[in-house]
Amino acid sequence: MALSFLGIRLACQFQRRRAHANVKVLLLRTWVPFMLTLALLWLHYGSFPGAIASAKDRQQWAYQEFGNYKSIVESVSTCPAIRARVGDVKLVAPTSGKNYVISEQGSSGHSGQLTLEVVGETGVGVANFDFHIFTHTTLGRLTYQNQTEKISCPS
Repeated sequence: MALSFLGIRLACQFQRRRAHANVKVLLLRTWVPFMLTLALLWLHYGSFPGAIASAKDRQQWAYQEFGNYKSIVESVSTCPAIRARVGDVKLVAPTSGKNYVISEQGSSGHSGQLTLEVVGETGVGVANFDFHIFTHTTLGRLTYQNQTEKISCPS
């Protein structure tokens, strides 16, 4: 994004040979950089609904985006270390942080990392797990009330 603004600034420094009084040309010179900037923003932020979206929207996105996300939710929801902090888990949704899945043909599943907002009946925490789908989450980190700790969730 910073590069697009740098490109616009550099383009504005070139000298024009003559001034155009044509309104269409002036509008074109204004709209082209604007549209390029919008396209770059859309490409960068287009898929993930964003951390400012509701937890329900982010959870719904994750079910569509990540295969077997249901097993991750079940693993997080039944993790004793998480339940001890936030209570019974109501919602598990990706939030800002690393959220990716790597899938290789011929492998035994998908691996990746998820940063998840965990909404419970008594509190909200952020869990971060490296995982391998089909084996569930195990070791991770939980941030609850501004304190981060390592946690272990049996599979």
